[in-house]
Amino acid sequence: MSKLKLITSNLVDHLLKLADKSTSICWITAFAMESGVKLVLPALKRAHDEGIELKLLVGDYLCITQPNALKLLVENLPNAEIRMYQSLGVSFHPKAYLFRQEDEQYVIVGSSNLSSSALKQGVEWNIHAPSTVSATIFDEAMEQFSQLFYAPQTIFLHKESVTLYEEKYKAANEVMYGK
Repeated sequence: MSKLKLITSNLVDHLLKLADKSTSICWITAFAMESGVKLVLPALKRAHDEGIELKLLVGDYLCITQPNALKLLVENLPNAEIRMYQSLGVSFHPKAYLFRQEDEQYVIVGSSNLSSSALKQGVEWNIHAPSTVSATIFDEAMEQFSQLFYAPQTIFLHKESVTLYEEKYKAANEVMYGK
């Protein structure tokens, strides 16, 4: 029987392994960086091309999500459901990776956003919970994910919505960092 695991390094290895055998992949992260998307994109593209259900939700909180990360996702995963949670100034900080496979489900919840640092070498703590430990954890996580994914403040990401976000991102970063 699979057990709960604490993952403190190389989360990307676990994500790639689980994605390879999944029939459904649902991820929610407070932000996405180009570096992180590039690490997981080959596995997501493979799943996408095999017709696997892909639902990705990223946040706009503090305009940290990089527009290039969103562009990579939208351009390479045209049939995936990719949404952005518009935080409207309210903290939006979840990080969860949900995988449904033929005979088991997995939830990884913790501190890792979709960035290379978080997925590879950063100081991060994530709990890996297979459904053999508790099926209710996966069910509850999926319910919470769905509520956020389809919340009124989410927008479907496509070329035009990414362009609008990019304008907001540039303005926010110019104010904060003078860029």
